[in-house]
Amino acid sequence: MLKISDLCDGSVYILFGCPHRPMFFAIAMVAASAQLMFLYLFWRAADADDEHSDYHHGIEPSCDMPTGQIVCEEVEHNMSSGYLLGLMLLVSIQLPQLIAGVKLLLRRAFLIGGVLVFNTLTASAVTMRYIMATCVTETAILKDIFVLLFIMDVDEYLYKALHFAADETLAAIVDEIDNAARGYAQVAPC
Repeated sequence: MLKISDLCDGSVYILFGCPHRPMFFAIAMVAASAQLMFLYLFWRAADADDEHSDYHHGIEPSCDMPTGQIVCEEVEHNMSSGYLLGLMLLVSIQLPQLIAGVKLLLRRAFLIGGVLVFNTLTASAVTMRYIMATCVTETAILKDIFVLLFIMDVDEYLYKALHFAADETLAAIVDEIDNAARGYAQVAPC
């Protein structure tokens, strides 16, 4: 059976399992909140009614060469292959995190698993909404998916920074969480 730390896979979300160390718990809160704030920006940017959005209405300006005037033309692209490739990419990257989150929930690591599942599903929904609202080429779809997935790695980059800054403390916290999850914590709760 995988340990809690294995299911978190180098994510700062594991620190949600240690509310007795407020500084580390706060770091996990900041990471999850930052990810949701980034996602909100993309959610809002996909809104057709927002005047500051990136929404693509299917019309692009072009220059009429003989008159030199700018005219608007309706643009139609068949992007079904781009959407399919993008969905496959999104699923292949997000599915392991979703499965890990569900396993954490089943192991009664409700806060860690809940945040992992919620942020994974939210990121997937925002990504699909954004690319369907803004992309006009297959490469734009893939580019935007990679950007949004990169944003969702903030928790892992923070974990790596903590690992470099306080490796012994972090290792002790992770061991305590894993031991407590096994039901035989040999040390005081973190």
